[in-house]
Amino acid sequence: MQNIRDLFLRSSRIIFDTLFFLLSILILIMPALENGFPILHSDSGSYLLMGFGDKIPVSRPITYCLFVRFSSLQYSVWFTVAFQAFIVAWIILNMFKLIMPGKHASLFSFIAITILSITTGLSHYVSQIMPDIFIPTALLGFFILLIDKNASIIKLVLICLVTFLSSIMHMSNLPVLTGTLAAVAFLALVWKRRLSVVLNRQTLLATVILLLSWVSIPMINYAYKDGFRFSNSSSIVFFSRLLECGAAQTYIQEKCETDSTMSYCKYKDEVANYQHFEQFLWDNKSFLYDKDVCGKVTWDNCWKLRNAEFGQLNKEILAYDKSKKQFITAVISDFFEQTGSFRLKFFTSFKEGSHIDMPIKKYFPHDRKAFLSANQYTGTLKYDYISDIQFITIIISLMIILVFLFSKQKDPAFKAITGNLFAIVILSILVSSFITAVFAVVSGRFTGRLIWIVPLIAIIIGIEKYRRMIETPK
Repeated sequence: MQNIRDLFLRSSRIIFDTLFFLLSILILIMPALENGFPILHSDSGSYLLMGFGDKIPVSRPITYCLFVRFSSLQYSVWFTVAFQAFIVAWIILNMFKLIMPGKHASLFSFIAITILSITTGLSHYVSQIMPDIFIPTALLGFFILLIDKNASIIKLVLICLVTFLSSIMHMSNLPVLTGTLAAVAFLALVWKRRLSVVLNRQTLLATVILLLSWVSIPMINYAYKDGFRFSNSSSIVFFSRLLECGAAQTYIQEKCETDSTMSYCKYKDEVANYQHFEQFLWDNKSFLYDKDVCGKVTWDNCWKLRNAEFGQLNKEILAYDKSKKQFITAVISDFFEQTGSFRLKFFTSFKEGSHIDMPIKKYFPHDRKAFLSANQYTGTLKYDYISDIQFITIIISLMIILVFLFSKQKDPAFKAITGNLFAIVILSILVSSFITAVFAVVSGRFTGRLIWIVPLIAIIIGIEKYRRMIETPK
């Protein structure tokens, strides 16, 4: 009789755990369901298209392109956002199993995902055909690897696999993750003053995954016969950053006043008109696509052809004192602005015949009817109310976390693990903001994709407090 009762309890637990997990996935893709189609960014066209080709996209990582191709089963991008939701729900579930081991991890995880989907942009990042959601899953994956000393072999392998794949989904992921883990290792070494804290089994495993991630992208590029390199357009992208802050204009205009024979002096009068990086990168009238240099080659081949040329120009610009100071000033200003920028952006409407429609029509014909009837097709999607709620949520969450960390606690282990997670998240945001300030422009998505982990920590603290309160005998 006892055996039957135990079997019934185990079966019931499995059923409820599965139900909570499936509901978590459903909640995470709710913005896509409300839209009638996965949410699309202007970059989504490349991700929908390039995974089916035989060459590396010049301005996007091939890894997420391939992820879209295979996760969609080459049938529907609904499978892609569902798989993204699966990964996020699974990582959060494992966070709860690590921090609050017990029978109710699935319920707590479901509660947390529900609250986060209502009060932050988490579900909106999951619902996009964009790789932004993968940097927080990689970060949480690394955290689990560093903290969980009792993980089974199967769980360890799965965490390593998810962390590795998440790390290579976007070119910005690896610099941010590397900078964050390097900062964590440095602080651990300084505070503990002994190398064994840094060089333990978990840290070495995380390091191996990070190194494999760095090597894998050049290997994929090499397999596509595009050379063993991380990117073949980084110099052009960085030049657009120097244009954005005015450093490139200053250098070109002032140097050409003393030496008009330099090749780029023919752009001297034109360069002053560039106020935004998109004018340089995507306007077919941009001097980037100078026909005297690129001839009639396609825009992507023009980027490859001129990348080294702009790389040399970038070095000259940063060696020029006035331009260098101008760039450093912009980096400092944008760093602080980016750190506090996490509002959800508006999502432009894409119509029939757009660069988004073409790959959907060609590779996902089963999805085209839904695309043509989606809310985003008929008009721009705006989420100002979610951004306002998220801002309030972040402030309240920070207050909860700081009060908890600076107060006396009965469970120092729980305090330590939540404090470590909070420190890692803050470091990742700072590193991401710095890298964005150096190489890109301020955008709410760069901090927004990470900031939802702060309320997650506050929710974990709240649930643990409640759990202890009801379990403590009166």
